[in-house]
Amino acid sequence: MVEFAVHNLKGKEVDKLTVKDEIFACSPHTAVLHEYVKMYLNNQRQGTASTLTRGQVRGGGKKPFAQKHTGRARAGSIRSPLWRGGGVIFGPSPRDYYYSLPKKKKRLAFYSALSSLREEGKIKVLEKLELKEGKTKELEKILRSLKVENKAILVIDRIPEVVRKAANNIEWLKLRDPLTLNPYEILCADWVVFTKDALRKMEEVRI
Repeated sequence: MVEFAVHNLKGKEVDKLTVKDEIFACSPHTAVLHEYVKMYLNNQRQGTASTLTRGQVRGGGKKPFAQKHTGRARAGSIRSPLWRGGGVIFGPSPRDYYYSLPKKKKRLAFYSALSSLREEGKIKVLEKLELKEGKTKELEKILRSLKVENKAILVIDRIPEVVRKAANNIEWLKLRDPLTLNPYEILCADWVVFTKDALRKMEEVRI
């Protein structure tokens, strides 16, 4: 079993939390992580790049000059791909880049990303997160007490509006719940901060 120190809002250790090995203690599988990152980035693509072939470019119906006796290479249309303003050979056309990996691979990528971050000591656990006024300063103070200051993900079960409001002005902080957290974001983050409830919920739903 993996054990995490639980901190209060002032950054002091107040408890220990034991979680299952499956999520935080698997050996990171780099090949599956690579596959997941490729899939994630492909699925973000709009696929709207478009070019016209010679048959789609407007004009070019008339032969530009005589076939013979001009000293020039023969040409049948000014919309040939060899001419400026002509069509494009093998250019991109709108397409859907979406594809998906098997569930087992996605799960392994998720566990691998969290396990590698835990090995680096970059996962923190908060006992609870309570903000009185929903001020950015208030949330920043809590994160700094945990020594979390850049590229962080805050994972909360059922994100309250006051927390969302406070996090809006912190550029390096993302809010996620246990269901929307994904391996790509974990790999891009320097820190992941869980509330105790969010960690328990993730243990229930992501195994």
